[in-house]
Amino acid sequence: MTIKAPPPFSALRAIEAASRHRSYTWAARELEITHSAVSQSVKRLETQLGTKLFERRGGAMEPSAAALQLAQAYADAAGALQRSLEDVTQSAPPQRLAVSMSSNFGRLWFAPRLSHLSRLLPDLDLEIRTRPTGATGHDDSDLQIGARLSGGSGWASERLCDVAPVPLCSPAFAQRHRLSEPIDVTRVALISDREMPWSAWLDAAGVVTSPRRSGHVFDDMAMLLDAAARGDGLALAPTMFAQRWLQSGALIAPFGDRTVGEEPLIVAWRTGGDISSLVDRVLDWLRGETRLLA
Repeated sequence: MTIKAPPPFSALRAIEAASRHRSYTWAARELEITHSAVSQSVKRLETQLGTKLFERRGGAMEPSAAALQLAQAYADAAGALQRSLEDVTQSAPPQRLAVSMSSNFGRLWFAPRLSHLSRLLPDLDLEIRTRPTGATGHDDSDLQIGARLSGGSGWASERLCDVAPVPLCSPAFAQRHRLSEPIDVTRVALISDREMPWSAWLDAAGVVTSPRRSGHVFDDMAMLLDAAARGDGLALAPTMFAQRWLQSGALIAPFGDRTVGEEPLIVAWRTGGDISSLVDRVLDWLRGETRLLA
């Protein structure tokens, strides 16, 4: 069988972690992605290769011989790449790239993955700048990540993935208010981030009845998610920002993975110049990490 294109490194990383842990759940926790992201990576790779990679046996996901072979190949390749990067960069001074993003994205998605990026690109130092979540237009950074960016003179851009807000609450809150369908949001306090109001979600979900009451509004999504975990209301947030709370069980999605009002997450970068090779390397990493969210 001929493979037209090799699988993404991020998918092989998910296979390796799942094989080592014998668990999609623990692989997701290690990689700081969702259980479904690991599952989808496995399914796509099984389809591409035409072979089964995992079988459920009791409470464990048992890797096949093919999965173990891929896991070992990934581990060997990752180790060789790390050694090569260390050899190459021992005498080379670090290179710096200015990257800007919203504080919510930076704190809740980018920062937890920074150590992984540093291991892959040890010769690169980032200057990380945050800006308001709803900010548009370009600044003086080399690369920007946000929801409302575009190309322009001297800039290029592309879509990384779609970001969709999902209602989230504590398990006790969901049970107490018997939340099972979107219409149920009209019976509870709705708490939100200032840049992600409930109105757009309610319209997209076809909820025409006005909520009984609106709750607190935050300009920090971590505070919003903490409030939801305490039972202060039903929050609206992208699951990619809520991984820590979802993986710990502090929050659940009472209506499942049903999403409405998706918005593309865009990366934009300066073209040309001496930093183009640095930008390309960071772009490759971003594409691999966000592909797990697709």
